[in-house]
Amino acid sequence: METEELRYKQGEFEGNRQELRKEASKLEKLRKYFVAKYSSDKLKQMSIEDYVVGHGSGDTFCYWLETKLMELGRIKGGSTADKKFGIYYGKTRGDSMVKYTAPR
Repeated sequence: METEELRYKQGEFEGNRQELRKEASKLEKLRKYFVAKYSSDKLKQMSIEDYVVGHGSGDTFCYWLETKLMELGRIKGGSTADKKFGIYYGKTRGDSMVKYTAPR
């Protein structure tokens, strides 16, 4: 490889490295926000409505795990919510229901 080409590749690499640093910083801020929002103390006192997906709020623990934290790792799709979270919210004949599936 010629020196000029090597310097060009080095410049490309440095640009990519800076972008990766910015992305890592953004993801770390998101992770820290989630950990503060759902501390272990808050999890122990959390109501079912604050936990379960589909109960009207887009700001529940399970919604965060499935949707808002996708950049940190995807768990959306695949198995149903009752298998992932042990509980789900569903509507049957217009009635609101929260269903619990006991761990096996």
